[in-house]
Amino acid sequence: MNAICTIVNRNYLPQALVQYESLKSTNPASDYFLLITDGVPKKLEDICPARLLEISDLGIPQDKLDRMSRYYDEVEFATAMKPSLLKQILGLGYSSVTFIDPDTLVLKDLDLAQNLAASHDIVLTPHRLSPGHANSIFSISSEINFLKYGVYNLGFISVGQGSLSMLNWWEEKLEVYCSRKSNLPIFTDQKWIDLVPSYFNHFILRSSAYNLAYWNIDERELEKRQNSYFVNGEPLVFVHFSQMSSRLAKGLGTPLWAEALSGQQTKFLDLISNLTDNYVQQLDKFKLILKENMVDLNANPKNVNYPALGRFSQRYRMNSPSGNFGIWKSLIDRFLSSKFVRNLERSDMFVGMLEGLIADLKRSTSKLKRLKETK
Repeated sequence: MNAICTIVNRNYLPQALVQYESLKSTNPASDYFLLITDGVPKKLEDICPARLLEISDLGIPQDKLDRMSRYYDEVEFATAMKPSLLKQILGLGYSSVTFIDPDTLVLKDLDLAQNLAASHDIVLTPHRLSPGHANSIFSISSEINFLKYGVYNLGFISVGQGSLSMLNWWEEKLEVYCSRKSNLPIFTDQKWIDLVPSYFNHFILRSSAYNLAYWNIDERELEKRQNSYFVNGEPLVFVHFSQMSSRLAKGLGTPLWAEALSGQQTKFLDLISNLTDNYVQQLDKFKLILKENMVDLNANPKNVNYPALGRFSQRYRMNSPSGNFGIWKSLIDRFLSSKFVRNLERSDMFVGMLEGLIADLKRSTSKLKRLKETK
């Protein structure tokens, strides 16, 4: 038996339902688990017969959840739940459990990945399978981004029963180190997986048919035969809409496909645009179904208390929980929690500057402490 799962908060339910619909026709033998971080809304069970889970179903100690919800935003919190969810489902006896991001449309069975997970414990897909063309946006600058964000795309991972040691290791790391904005070399749950090939049994699935996305479409030849899509001659397994999904769900267009192709393979643009249009139609369909059934898509604050403090205040408290800086600590904490700082937190330049100042302060404090101890 095999299982497939994803994680959403309520406002991403249309994406999850589109994915579930695609899985029912392509992977009918696999059980589908849907973890909703801010609680399962009433009436959802009437339109989605998947196995619906809440955070409380994962068996995570409440004090740990409280800490994580204080210093993670909703995206970081959701991705930090991934190894716990995989462990929970594997514990039910499945041969493999496959996680797929909710903004993914599945077009074919996942048999290959599931079989590989059962025999190799962990299956990963790289962001890209080849260097970017010199005249595409995926040149050296974007390859540097992959070094920053991770070699493997964690919108997909398939694990078998032998993956428990990796999942325990990953879960431990993500308890504290699952940030999107950090002076550390991490990016949510994803960057950690660069270490997996060195530490654990695994299989890197270098198939063009898996994880088609805007960051790799320039290296993959897309075609349509009758009603089926093929990539480099292989039947397309799934498309990852990633950053496009939120815009598409709001009825907004996205330039990412055209930018990624950069005029090099314009014949593929119509094909991927048609596929995207179909995805948008499915999103609209399920948004309407949810509305007609009065399913509440608003976050439920009673289930997960995402931080009300500024992100930098969260990081500061997390990284120096036992620091004794007296009045300085209080002043810094108040400044980092201010509305002014929170409005600036979207700027990468500001993020780097402020985190650098925090790191300098910590180093200066350590030096002063050592000088005091030597006197």
